[in-house]
Amino acid sequence: MDQTWGVKPHTADICLWAKGKSIEELFINSATALMEYCCTPSENNLITTREFRLKAPDNISLLIYFLNDILYLLEVDYLIFNEVENLEIQNNKLRATLIFSLQSPELLRIKHPVKAVTLHEAVIKKSGVWFKAYFILDL
Repeated sequence: MDQTWGVKPHTADICLWAKGKSIEELFINSATALMEYCCTPSENNLITTREFRLKAPDNISLLIYFLNDILYLLEVDYLIFNEVENLEIQNNKLRATLIFSLQSPELLRIKHPVKAVTLHEAVIKKSGVWFKAYFILDL
């Protein structure tokens, strides 16, 4: 299977990259990268969904807003992103329903605490059939 995300060397903090064959797949793989980097997957069977409605001046800002909203749900509500029920991106607007597993605070295993996903040096590039994103995590 082709690797869909990874860690890129960076002088400060951490830079993650993700790729997808569509902009929607790129957003999904970016969210997966963030969760897999931050925490150990939940073994909890309690699931919940959350609706997302976001807009931004451009797709890279939209991606950063999206990832920060997912990070917020992890930090505040102990929700671990699992999968996407649906995701639509059009004209710098995102509509999505995401599936999360609910984790109790005492069982949540954070591997790498992340304060925020930043716009600093964030980029989305198209290369061949792939969309690729790079984004910096503020630790």
